[in-house]
Parts: sequence; C-alpha cells; structure tokens
Amino acid sequence: MGSLLRQLIRIFGMLAFAGLACAQVSLTSTTLAVAITSPGTQQITVASVAGISVNYTLFVDREAMQVLAIGGNVLTVARGQYPSKATAHASGATVLA
Repeated sequence: MGSLLRQLIRIFGMLAFAGLACAQVSLTSTTLAVAITSPGTQQITVASVAGISVNYTLFVDREAMQVLAIGGNVLTVARGQYPSKATAHASGATVLA
C-alpha cells in the first residue's frame, strides 16, 4: 500500500509541476463504510467525505473512480476509470482521494 501511495503522490506532483493539475493536488484517505459487492454499483458509502469533492478521482484497491455527486457520506461515482476495472471491494478498504 505504501508504494501505491508514493506512486500516486509522485504522479500528482508531476502533473502539478507541469501545470496540468488545477484542483486535486493532495491525497485524502478514508475507508469504505460498506462493501462494494457488485461492479455495477454506482453509489458507495465512505467513513468520511472530508477532503473529497465532486470531480475528484478516488482509488480503491486498484480501481479508479470519478466522484459525480456527494450526499452525506454517500458518493455517486463513475467506476472503472483510467482504464481500471470495476470490481468488488471489502468494507474497510482504503479509499484515496
């Protein structure tokens, strides 16, 4: 997990240095409050939405998701971004945003 976090920080840093990042330039960490059992799930529940905004990219395990809407601790997401694959994720899985 540490190497993934370091790689993501390096990528975001390179984008910011190149002037390509205009919003999400740091990482926030939370966890899934409820397991994602189906690849078709478009709403996920997280422990905290602090530091997460609409259009942010989330990383859960090896899947990237784009945040489309936020309501309480429920995020509506577009799954399988950049081209990752939508898969199941356990409750308590780390969510990086």
